Amino acid sequence: MTVYTSTPQELLVNHSRFIGWARRIVVPEECQTLVSEARHAYPGATHYTWAYRIKESLSRAFDDGEPQGTAGRPILGNLTKQNWDETFVVVIRYFGGVKLGRGGLMRAYHQAALMALNATQAAIMVDVEHQVIQLGYAAFERLQRHLDRLTLTWHAEFGAEVTVHVDVQQNALDIFHSALHQASLRTWRLLESQSLKRLIPTTPR
Repeated sequence: MTVYTSTPQELLVNHSRFIGWARRIVVPEECQTLVSEARHAYPGATHYTWAYRIKESLSRAFDDGEPQGTAGRPILGNLTKQNWDETFVVVIRYFGGVKLGRGGLMRAYHQAALMALNATQAAIMVDVEHQVIQLGYAAFERLQRHLDRLTLTWHAEFGAEVTVHVDVQQNALDIFHSALHQASLRTWRLLESQSLKRLIPTTPR
């Protein structure tokens, strides 16, 4: 799973502010852009520590001046334990004047990253068939009740006939076509079909 939407989360520990922020990342080269966004959103922080896990064999952690292993590694530990892929988490720290020690730092960075991930709407990548279908108005009215149930997304254009653009998960395509046959009495026409991958939200965390 990866990030669909996320809201920054803040943790206060002995006057230090820790702000956790999760984003989607597809290739390592995106990392510096995401760090720059964090620096722009939260200027003047003491540390911008981060970790990403693109897949099991491709991950990285960065302490940004904190004692080695006290920041990036706890962040990455959350990603690994919860099996997040294509996910980047940055934890921004504004130092509050009180040193936390190695154990305190590790707990704070772990908790800030965990809060960020718990506030994230997760998503998965699925194989879909994007199809463009044309049918009459009466058939479309009969089909409408099936669209939300059997498709991921759809929209319709209205002219002499109705043109419907749908994304259907490939494992539900036969069921969708069966409903389409019944609604249109087999008078529908397939104008376009294309296999794609779509990112869709999972059940809210």
